[in-house]
Amino acid sequence: MTDSTVLAWTADHGSHFRTRNDEYKRSAHDASVRVPLALTGPGFTGGGLIRRPVSTADLMPTLVEAAGLPVPEGVQGRSFLPLVGGGDDPGRPEEVFVQISESHVGRAVRTDRWKYAVAAPDGDPWEDSGAARYVETELYDLWADPHELDNLAGLASHRKIADNLGEALVRWMVRVGETPPEIEPAPVRDAGGRHVDPEVRQLPWDGLPFGHGATTRHPAE
Repeated sequence: MTDSTVLAWTADHGSHFRTRNDEYKRSAHDASVRVPLALTGPGFTGGGLIRRPVSTADLMPTLVEAAGLPVPEGVQGRSFLPLVGGGDDPGRPEEVFVQISESHVGRAVRTDRWKYAVAAPDGDPWEDSGAARYVETELYDLWADPHELDNLAGLASHRKIADNLGEALVRWMVRVGETPPEIEPAPVRDAGGRHVDPEVRQLPWDGLPFGHGATTRHPAE
């Protein structure tokens, strides 16, 4: 059976457990939203790491395609089988979408490099499935700050990045059937010398960044 069976080893959330707030899993941080996933079986042998962000919603169409069956029309998610073995999928969105409830009414998008999150200040996290108004709460440069310790929300140096991610977030919300919301920018803060560096490099074997980083407090260096 191991020669003809694909197994997905996964979970429903990461291991957040109050590392950033009073919650144990409901947060936009990677400790919560980065869900463990490994696949074994035909097409998934020999080891390997998919570096493009994929979603739990992508798992079902991936398994269907791996079984040699056509993915039905209207299925949520997109098979990431083309990414296995270093392949590419030019039509795949750059972001994955996150919805948060119970701790707060929140939304987020994550790309390979950026994490952008908003929260509804007037939303009831136990009663409201969404909101008409959100406020920016978090922006992280995951290449320079993989542990999400430096919140860049509100920095003028990263306003364009936040605006682009906010537009992507609204597109995702509309795509899943939500009403386009108002997103208020985070309060403006001094950048303190930080700036966006597009030339950040990454280690080929584990995806962690090296060099002086994507954001820096010492632009003269």
